[in-house]
Amino acid sequence: MSNRNALAQPQPLPRVLFFGRRCRLSALPLRAVLAAGFPVAGIVTPAPRHRRDRSLPIRALALPPIVARVGEPTLEQLASAYRLPVLEASTLRHPQVLEALADLEPDILVVSCFPWRIPEELVALASLGGLNVHPSALPAYRGPDPLFWVYRHGHLRTGVTVHQITPELDAGPILGQARFDVPLGLPGDHLEWQAAAIGARLLVRALECVASGRADTWPQESERASYFSWPRTRDLEITPDWVAWRAVHFLSGVIPLGYRPVYASPGEPRVTVRRLLRWCRDAAEALARSQPCTVGLPVRDGVLLVEVEP
Repeated sequence: MSNRNALAQPQPLPRVLFFGRRCRLSALPLRAVLAAGFPVAGIVTPAPRHRRDRSLPIRALALPPIVARVGEPTLEQLASAYRLPVLEASTLRHPQVLEALADLEPDILVVSCFPWRIPEELVALASLGGLNVHPSALPAYRGPDPLFWVYRHGHLRTGVTVHQITPELDAGPILGQARFDVPLGLPGDHLEWQAAAIGARLLVRALECVASGRADTWPQESERASYFSWPRTRDLEITPDWVAWRAVHFLSGVIPLGYRPVYASPGEPRVTVRRLLRWCRDAAEALARSQPCTVGLPVRDGVLLVEVEP
């Protein structure tokens, strides 16, 4: 065989070790990676708090039966269909975890919607390092739940970024980014799906570039960076001085993401909102449109008609 023919041989695709959890922002990117033909060495998920055991820092999960999929596949269904090992970790900072993941011989790590920081010694297991799919237009909204903060701050535009994993959280060089509009009042699960679908495409493109040695990156502008942690109790509050459009956007967004916002008016009992029904111009319209189990919540320029928790 000539040297020219030997050089023309395609290189094997890198083995991916995938870090995610039971959510759309993990399942859709993983599905895209598998559909693109990348070999996946295994899936790492975080153990629920009640199952975290320092004496058993990582364990293999039993795969569910293979069943016909209807709609979007879950992480478990993908693992079952492709016969991928699923490892549930109580921590990433234990020698047994490092040893178990080293045995999978990954070439590159991929992280999408995994809630913990990836230690440097774990990234070092992979010769090509690691990539993270982050649902914001970095460097804005670094941190664990940027979709919540987009709604909290009343933003009508956001993005998705694929970047290299570095010791500083969400601060690595960028391989791909897309920005898009968030329509007023878009349900949060719709935004999650859009971010997951766009992130999946960006991820596959980034993996293909890394595999071929053509990956171009650019640094994040640190002076424009912002970081927000998990929401606290006060971050779930809306008050009577909010304008209606911001309240509608916030409630429509975060309730489908699993949050329960609270309406807090001075001197009145706090009300936990289960569902937003509509915005009304005034109390008379709210009264005319009210139904059993609905409550009108005054804001600066109208009344929110909502269902509340008992």
